[in-house]
Amino acid sequence: MPSPLDKLTIPRELVFEFFAIFARMEYALKLVPRFRRPGNGDAKANWTAFANEIAPNFAPTGNQQLRDAVQYLTVPGLRYYSVVADVLDWHPFPVAGDTEALRTINLIKQLRNNLFHGAKFAQDPNSNPDRERKLVELSIVLLEHMLGLSPDVRVAYEN
Repeated sequence: MPSPLDKLTIPRELVFEFFAIFARMEYALKLVPRFRRPGNGDAKANWTAFANEIAPNFAPTGNQQLRDAVQYLTVPGLRYYSVVADVLDWHPFPVAGDTEALRTINLIKQLRNNLFHGAKFAQDPNSNPDRERKLVELSIVLLEHMLGLSPDVRVAYEN
């Protein structure tokens, strides 16, 4: 049986790197009590609380690489595999969030969802493998930048 990884349009190593960084960051958020969703049961990261805390220092306008990364994620925007009128197809992803930090996190989370939940195996006729690769690369840049904006999360990430 052929490997499902053979169907990826993005280099495997890049996908693994992105998943590892995303997963490790989500784990680090769970370790910092203020970034863990309250209550009993499954431990879940509170990405919104994290975004709210880093928002004042998340200034992609002050850094050309970050500005370009955010711009690339938002224009023309991500698409996601969804059902409309009982038809499964690609649709524009409705970005939500009160701050640039939260909107960026929501885009990165959707990119992860597209990759992890199998949507990337359903070829979007509007996609471009070079763009898909660059989206993943720039998401890594943005996650690493965000990691540096919270010393507590960075320590949890590195330990």
